[in-house]
Amino acid sequence: MRLPCSYCAKTFVSAKTLKQHLTRIHQISRQATSSNYSCPQCSTVFPSLYESTIHQRRVHGITNLPHLCCYCSKTFNDEESLYTHLEGPDHSLPNIRRQRAPTPSRVPEETSLRGCFKVYRFRPGNGPEVDLLNFAMANQETMQQLTLAGTSTTGSLKIQLSALLRLYKKDGDDIKRCSIYANSDFTPVHMMGLQDETFFEMVEQMLETLFTFCAYGSGWILEDIDFLDLKQAIYSPLRGSSFIALPDIVSGSRYLLNIRNVNDHNCFLYCYLAKRYPPASYSRRVPTSPATYQPLMNRINGVFEMPMRFDSIQRFEKMNQVSVSVFAIEGTKVLPLRVSKESYDFKLDLLILNQDSTYHYVLIKNLVRFVRLVTGVGVRKYDSRICRNCLHICTDEASLVSHQNLCLQNESALVIMPKPENKILRFTKHDTRAYAPVTVYFDEESILCKVDSCRPDPSSSSATVIEKHVPCGYCYAIVEHGRDSPSEVKCRRGENCIDELVADFRHIAEFAYKAKRRYPNFIGNAPVSRENAVSCWICGEGFGNDNEKNLDHCHATNEFLGWAHAIRNLNRETMPTQYP
Repeated sequence: MRLPCSYCAKTFVSAKTLKQHLTRIHQISRQATSSNYSCPQCSTVFPSLYESTIHQRRVHGITNLPHLCCYCSKTFNDEESLYTHLEGPDHSLPNIRRQRAPTPSRVPEETSLRGCFKVYRFRPGNGPEVDLLNFAMANQETMQQLTLAGTSTTGSLKIQLSALLRLYKKDGDDIKRCSIYANSDFTPVHMMGLQDETFFEMVEQMLETLFTFCAYGSGWILEDIDFLDLKQAIYSPLRGSSFIALPDIVSGSRYLLNIRNVNDHNCFLYCYLAKRYPPASYSRRVPTSPATYQPLMNRINGVFEMPMRFDSIQRFEKMNQVSVSVFAIEGTKVLPLRVSKESYDFKLDLLILNQDSTYHYVLIKNLVRFVRLVTGVGVRKYDSRICRNCLHICTDEASLVSHQNLCLQNESALVIMPKPENKILRFTKHDTRAYAPVTVYFDEESILCKVDSCRPDPSSSSATVIEKHVPCGYCYAIVEHGRDSPSEVKCRRGENCIDELVADFRHIAEFAYKAKRRYPNFIGNAPVSRENAVSCWICGEGFGNDNEKNLDHCHATNEFLGWAHAIRNLNRETMPTQYP
């Protein structure tokens, strides 16, 4: 559902775009945003809801956290304190207390689409639920169990939290109501299930939607939570697996190190250790043997599930201070699959191989030479730097920095230049060059009228009406080829202009029909004789013989256009009337 602006008729697909619109167009900003969460005990400010909650649990020993104000993001220990805050001088919201029945245990409702997509629905108990964070936290343990059950079967999932919220606000003596969806992003989870940090990040994204909708003086108040959905989708990320031999194009290359991990799935970690701690510096063992690197496994920071997935590489980068980029081979091309967004000094370049459903990481020791080897371009003396985003090779650091200032603004991609025989872009659709005999320029104006309500009528339509266009006038001009001034111009204003417009369209169609048949045959002498005609005026190509030459003229103005091929002339004559 689109989020409407409280100050104009525009709607937006996300809370982020609504916030940008309110700030830029209406110059409205919030004193406190959802990115600043303060501890009510010691007033310490935290950048995220997760860090604030962990602080209150560890430092102050508070477990029933928190009750969150959807207007200023302050947290409270109990619901009574939250209502006192809302009714106080900060917000001055009257009569918001309500009696609530105890909420019974939540039982998820499961739906499934061939086992690939599941939705577990949590509903509040009797009485309204006005605390989205507390409601989500009350179901966190059940969500963790459901996520663990899903990952134990499929290995990986992508999950999303989605809540349907009902809101109301006072408009004079009336009360308006609306419903909005607060959604988190789809987040990948693995064998560890739904961790606290991931859970609070997803809840924070839902709260951001609610904060944006209720803030900026809109007057909307959360009345009830209809339901909270936990959505699960099977997820199979690209990852490295066990040993695969190098393809023929790079077989035996000294620019690659292919570690033979036939008994485990640690090829990614072995490649990192081989790059960070080169075997020649501490061991005489074979560099391609996993036994060379197994004693160094304790030097890796963090615990990671193997085989290494693409979505886990970013966490590995931050914990080990390394920039990891992954490439693939397709024919004689090197494709950048994943280019690191981190700017660490230590770079790790990997080649991923694919065989059936098995993937394998290979260490690239020299990326410049490796790219030259695969593409078949000889190594140059001054090759020293390469842009991993597009694989453009530079001669020095200064040229690389100048290139990356623009290149890094785009997504990673392989730049393919045209072949020498195709380096000139030639125009081939010659028929579209022909003149349109009649062109009609038309414009209509409407008045934007206010609508009574933005809420759709469920009995007639599910479309949301945000504004009404009432035609108030129109203007058109008919221009014929070869004439400097319009053949006809008309401007009309009035309440019933649409009725007259229909009649004018019929008149325009008849005018164009007659104009295109005004001179079916050329009248007069051609400025250029058939014998002197060398090339077709439409496509520019030469004539094979005189029989290919057809005199071409404008059927509306009798203007001589030139000599053309018969097929070009025929296609040009069928050009329709243009309505820009």
